[in-house]
Amino acid sequence: MGLTSCSLCPNGTFSTASGALASCTACPQGAYASTTASTTCTPCLPGTWALPSANPNSSAVCILCAQGQYSTQLQATSPCTLLCPTGTYSTGSTGGASSSICLQCLPGTYSNTQAAQSCAQCSIGFYSAYGMSSCQFCAAGLYIP
Repeated sequence: MGLTSCSLCPNGTFSTASGALASCTACPQGAYASTTASTTCTPCLPGTWALPSANPNSSAVCILCAQGQYSTQLQATSPCTLLCPTGTYSTGSTGGASSSICLQCLPGTYSNTQAAQSCAQCSIGFYSAYGMSSCQFCAAGLYIP
């Protein structure tokens, strides 16, 4: 007796074949299929990453990069390792896909740590230019107007 219907590939799987050769294949690490009967898997976009053991049945498999971190890699399977450098900070956004999330500290402020969330004010008698990781002391004969 023959089959009376075809089964849908479940979430987290896909199939590009048809007919007798059709079978469902799990989405690769860093990708997902959130609907049944998928013919492709959707990769996690830059600015996100996926645990290697994540269940690939929804977009929740893609984890946003933390504030001050970013990833340019498509379908990444390790945490975001690119950090905003010293002299910069990032605002409250997560999921950074490029270094454009890193903003230079303004004059009179500095950041001496990577992935900083803000810049600190220079102390009285010190100054800094844009994007500095420390403040400079005003030497004798100089002052800050």
